[in-house]
Amino acid sequence: CDTCRQFVDYFTKRFQSREGGSASLRHFTPVFLARGTDTWFFTVGKRISECLFLLWVSRSAPTEIRGIIPDKSWINCKRVKKWATSCDREHSGICHSFSDPWLTVDLPSRMILIDTKDRRLVYAPKDTSYLALSYVWGKGVDPLYTTLGNFRNFRLKNAFDLPRYRKRFPKTIKDSMLLTRLLGQRYLWVDRFCIVQDDMEHKEEQLKAMASIYTNAYLTIVAYDGDDDNYGLRGVGKGSEPRECTLQEFKFASDCHLVSRWSHTSREFAYPTRGWTFQEREVSRRQLTFQHGVVSWGCKLWTWEENRAAPGPPTAARQGDHYEADLFARWPNLPHYARLVRFYNNSKLTYPGDALNAFSALSSIMARSMRGGVLFGLPEMFFDGCLLWRPDETVQRRRQEVTAVDGTVTSEDIDKFPSWSWVGWEGSIDVRLWDDAHNFVAKQGEDPYSIHAPYLTITRAVDWFKINEKSGEREAIQNSYYETSRPPQLPAGKTKTKRRDGAAAGKGGSASRRKQHQQRSEPPSQQKKPSGNMKANDKVLPPGWSFRNYVLLAREPFAPDTETWSPILEFRAQRCLFTVGTLLGERRWKSDCVTASLVKDNSSKPDNIVGAITLNTSDPQEIPTGTRCELIAISRGDADWVANSGTIRREFPEAEMLHRNCRDNCDGERDCKGPKLYSFYNVLWVEWKRSDSSIGENGGKIALRKALGRVYKPFWDAQGADTIDVRLG
Repeated sequence: CDTCRQFVDYFTKRFQSREGGSASLRHFTPVFLARGTDTWFFTVGKRISECLFLLWVSRSAPTEIRGIIPDKSWINCKRVKKWATSCDREHSGICHSFSDPWLTVDLPSRMILIDTKDRRLVYAPKDTSYLALSYVWGKGVDPLYTTLGNFRNFRLKNAFDLPRYRKRFPKTIKDSMLLTRLLGQRYLWVDRFCIVQDDMEHKEEQLKAMASIYTNAYLTIVAYDGDDDNYGLRGVGKGSEPRECTLQEFKFASDCHLVSRWSHTSREFAYPTRGWTFQEREVSRRQLTFQHGVVSWGCKLWTWEENRAAPGPPTAARQGDHYEADLFARWPNLPHYARLVRFYNNSKLTYPGDALNAFSALSSIMARSMRGGVLFGLPEMFFDGCLLWRPDETVQRRRQEVTAVDGTVTSEDIDKFPSWSWVGWEGSIDVRLWDDAHNFVAKQGEDPYSIHAPYLTITRAVDWFKINEKSGEREAIQNSYYETSRPPQLPAGKTKTKRRDGAAAGKGGSASRRKQHQQRSEPPSQQKKPSGNMKANDKVLPPGWSFRNYVLLAREPFAPDTETWSPILEFRAQRCLFTVGTLLGERRWKSDCVTASLVKDNSSKPDNIVGAITLNTSDPQEIPTGTRCELIAISRGDADWVANSGTIRREFPEAEMLHRNCRDNCDGERDCKGPKLYSFYNVLWVEWKRSDSSIGENGGKIALRKALGRVYKPFWDAQGADTIDVRLG
């Protein structure tokens, strides 16, 4: 029938876009049509290689699962306005209208808005409501934006309708002004017009306030479709272009009329790949998203879609991670910060020099609960552990183009971004050790004797100092977390057994396991209280969560750091020389960066391995085997083999050498001949470059991070390391 042909054509196009032009639906049979809890769905292939979720378009269907067929060309803006007013009415204190200081961020002074009624720029009236636009600029010819030269003209009534501006006015912004009026609002914030682009003082002030601008907006318009600002918000009404709605209809019978749950298209747009738009969307509390020709609403409690008769829960709540994804948490939510860093560093920036500014909205909000704030993308509170980021795939230093006097264009490293921070590198990075080294929160439902229990402890080995760029004075890094966390303590003479599936035997694990966990994870009220102003209050955590150890919490949000810091760190550290060996461990994907062994000499004997180094390349042929590398110790590490031997094998493959005489998959207990605790130094392989300064024993040299590694502590201590003063840039 025609519907089945439509179904076949739909999936064939999906397969061809994914598998290549020769893919055919007949390779993926059988096909199933089934009914789920809130949708119907097709599954194609025995392994469910594709799914198409559908809604039932029928008046007899329950409201919560009933589908709607939206207009193919035009958006029902009256219905969209009802979404916003429903949230206004029912979500006060959750999505808007906050009185809690932890949920509010002050707006910047001299804020400029577009008055969509008078079609001009105005200074924001006090306590006014406004919409914000998140979109892609693109690389248009002769772009129009606010400068010191045209700002006065832009403040005239109907300035945007003047002939010299009208032809250059971007469609996406023009349609956003129309939408603002249709939603009953008057003011709109758009970066290219509301920031005076050549007024450096105003621009810097506004860029630092990106968090408050998007957080305080009535809602954020997300222009997902299109590759530049001339694509428009298609379908919003008179004056905009009609849209192409990509929702699919299937009519199998009069009582079986279905519409696809989500829009599908093989076309890829620039919006999800851009760094600036990533942070704009993350900090926006309410979003109206134009994606694949369909509009949807998202807030803290609801998602509304054009093809659904009733709202659904937000994506985060559906996945059960809405607490973990809380930007405004009263506790230092490092796990969520780590996820944001990982996703952000995969995005693209037109100007690599924007790397810090394009992440500043996220870091400034989350820094409010972290003592010391965030220094070049690393939270000072967890500084030692956050230095342990690793390349996930091939990475390279952020570089910028420089034009010489003779017109020659060259590329050079951006020195304002330090090599010791992920901010200084482009590419995918791995921050799993941030979570593993700071596992200070137990979530609801976690088995304390399972793999969720802490296995890795980081101990300070150096005192870090940052340098104030204006005064030149040094100030100690406030890595306060390590004043309260404790390394794992293994009970002497105790063992535990494991079932074949790896879980601890008996109810809640063996006695040694329970004792071990109790030693490390007593409730804060039963632990010995450390000195200083330390506080652990489980009330700031989601219901059922608790702190494993004392964590320094702020009674009110920390004030933003207004100082400017040098990218250079100063500290005194131990230094040793070792040799790069060969490929170590197994890679999950060919794109994974390689880890090489560190050896005492060029011998390939297993007992010659002293550690490992993760290189910035995914090509095993580029391992510099035999190269002598200069290593500096930046922290101590202790990994509990009993607590999680599987993770240690994956994260620290060199540790396997300590258990090479044990049985396969040794868990650190039964028939174990190796140490229960893998103790090591976290090290940086550094190279040196000359600077203008001649401070310190290295003359004016600055060390640069080349790679991150580890060296087994007994080998390092036996090597006779010397102590040097380091300026790490």
